[in-house]
Amino acid sequence: MHVIFRSDASLDIGTGHVMRCLTLADVLRERGVQCHFICRAHPGHLGDFIQQRGHDAILLPLQSGSPSVVTVTQTAHAAWLGAGITQEMDAHDTLAAIDDCVGKNPIAWWMVVDHYALDQHWEGLLRSACQHLMVVDDLADRPHNCDLLLDQNLGRQEADYAELIPAHATKLIGPSYALLRPEFAQWRPYSLQRRAEHPGLRHLLITMGGVDKDDVTGKVLQAIASKPLINDVRITVVMGANAPWLDHVRRLAADMPHPTEVVCGVSNMAQLMAEADLAIGAAGGTAWERCCLGLPSLILVLAANQEAGANALLERKAVLVPHVVEQIPSMLLELSQPCISNERSLLSVLSEATRFIADGTGALRVVDTMSVAFTLSGPVARKMQESDLAMVLSWRNDPSVRQHMLTQHEISLEEHTNWFAQASKDPTRRLLIVEEEKQPLGYVQFSNIQSGVSADWGFYAVPGAPKGSGRKLGLAALAYAFEDLGIRKVYGQVLTTNLASIAFHESLGFEREDFLRDQCFIHGQQVGMICYRLLASGWDALKG
Repeated sequence: MHVIFRSDASLDIGTGHVMRCLTLADVLRERGVQCHFICRAHPGHLGDFIQQRGHDAILLPLQSGSPSVVTVTQTAHAAWLGAGITQEMDAHDTLAAIDDCVGKNPIAWWMVVDHYALDQHWEGLLRSACQHLMVVDDLADRPHNCDLLLDQNLGRQEADYAELIPAHATKLIGPSYALLRPEFAQWRPYSLQRRAEHPGLRHLLITMGGVDKDDVTGKVLQAIASKPLINDVRITVVMGANAPWLDHVRRLAADMPHPTEVVCGVSNMAQLMAEADLAIGAAGGTAWERCCLGLPSLILVLAANQEAGANALLERKAVLVPHVVEQIPSMLLELSQPCISNERSLLSVLSEATRFIADGTGALRVVDTMSVAFTLSGPVARKMQESDLAMVLSWRNDPSVRQHMLTQHEISLEEHTNWFAQASKDPTRRLLIVEEEKQPLGYVQFSNIQSGVSADWGFYAVPGAPKGSGRKLGLAALAYAFEDLGIRKVYGQVLTTNLASIAFHESLGFEREDFLRDQCFIHGQQVGMICYRLLASGWDALKG
């Protein structure tokens, strides 16, 4: 299968859009997907770097080869495409590039668009080249024609996109979906433990993004040099290999009152963050990397689109936000103060608040959704959304469903909403809606998920659904379990009074594993329960 990414990097745009797409592409490649990047050949385009990471990179010329007829309204970021290039021109060039990398006959499984200058006009023109289209956005300021939308920003709400994307589109909102490279999740345990055992400010990390075209790094170093810290602190500065102010920053570092090292083009950013006690950085995508590692930070708002995210982190008491660079020295002095009596230091308070915002596995969640929500044909399983709550509650409270539940009272909306708020954040659970041609067939839940091993399942079809809907629901759910989650065993438990479910499980090849006699009480009566299991070999036989 092929996935096409349309994103740009440049000395003006920065590298963040391409870098987070690369993270997603790396996870897709592990699942056998071939990824292709289509980028304009701006100065600082990262085409060579993309290829070094093992993905195809096609560079579009700065002069469009498409007809010059302009029929599409441009967005506020239109200049990011290049001088005189409209969305229509870019779509024409992108379609030609897709023919080069995918071929004339096949179409891409997914098109992933991460670009502020593109909106529903461009996306509509690309629909013929892909089965499904995903948008990565941060702004919620323009309409999109997509099947899946990702906005990883803290404080963003699903309602922000209610009028901007199609009703059927799945929304992935918040830092739990932040596209972080796997090394951040790998370094997380060490980083959190080190901060708990050795609090204090000894190592300061400064990173303002891969380009830093306005030399914010240099200004930060000059501010620190004007009021040196009292205690011994060493400083590590990270810059991109193409950063225009790199030589200037190196000269400043040589004259700093604290030992200061400048490194560029690093491949161990997670380790550097894990070993730092405090970071000074931009309020962009690296904020979620710092959160994953519990790294306290001072963040600077370098662009208008970063302001909302910075304010959301500030409200969580997870960061400090200097309004001007000159405030940084006084904040550093405050952070370097030892704790008084039994009180926790400010560094510890910031770290504790930060660590719960992102856990580093967002890219896996996004790829799971891409695989689950849209299969090539037939019934499909998608992630349950907040907008599904009323619909699912009506199914759950229907007498035909309630009579087979351990909890048989009528669930209130408040109870249902609280359950969803907790369950949807549980990494060992998946809440799914199975649909066929956009019509719901029912609800499925997988719980106690042990990656690559097993999971429990539960489900109910839409009350009154046409005959055969239950089997379609079950097959779509099991395809997700065995093929997308990659587990080897599915467990199910059925009340002995639920004869239809017993027959259903056994028709799908589930084997009886145990019988729990009189373990449950319904209306004061003891009821037995049958425990079923379906192995991967049984699934292979069923689908074959």
